[in-house]
Amino acid sequence: MLAYVRGCTGDSRHCMYTELIYGRAVRAVEQAKRDFRRSGVQPDLQSVGDVAGLSHALRNAWAQEGRPESRTMALSSRWLPRSTANAITTGRVPRDLRQYVAFLQACGIDDESLAPWFRAWFRVFGRLSARDAATTLQTLQASYDALFTYLVVYLEDASPSEEDRQRLVDIMQEIAWGSDWTVTPPNVAQLIGHAPRP
Repeated sequence: MLAYVRGCTGDSRHCMYTELIYGRAVRAVEQAKRDFRRSGVQPDLQSVGDVAGLSHALRNAWAQEGRPESRTMALSSRWLPRSTANAITTGRVPRDLRQYVAFLQACGIDDESLAPWFRAWFRVFGRLSARDAATTLQTLQASYDALFTYLVVYLEDASPSEEDRQRLVDIMQEIAWGSDWTVTPPNVAQLIGHAPRP
């Protein structure tokens, strides 16, 4: 089409304008297709008690986002391979929390909405030890808000020793200081106390 416009007009401005309009049209068609495929079914996370229930909730989240292609989802995160995205949409549940979070984020679930999803994960796979939770915080490589949500949900029911709790809080403090925040966010300040920046 661009070659046709270039041949007819001989003007690069018309080609750029045509390319801009064509790009907008392609994106609008893709959005319309997603909206058409979008489901109104909300994932029922309260009733998740086993792998099948979690799988069903994941597929509902995917359908609610408009059933995006595995390739599109994989491009949104380096932790979500295309094959894993496809496997989840066909009924498998990831065993890796990074892939779980990446899939949810590819389905449009924001960091503040991850808490019920973490609770469902813990109900299905059990609560981690404090040591494993610390490893997860260090390796999840999610956004600061997602990590904070994970830690709060973990600490809700877990009863780690004061030493383990402080270790988790220290990791979160390092993440807060290493992030783009110029000051420790208020909710973390409540969780970790007011410690001076090293």
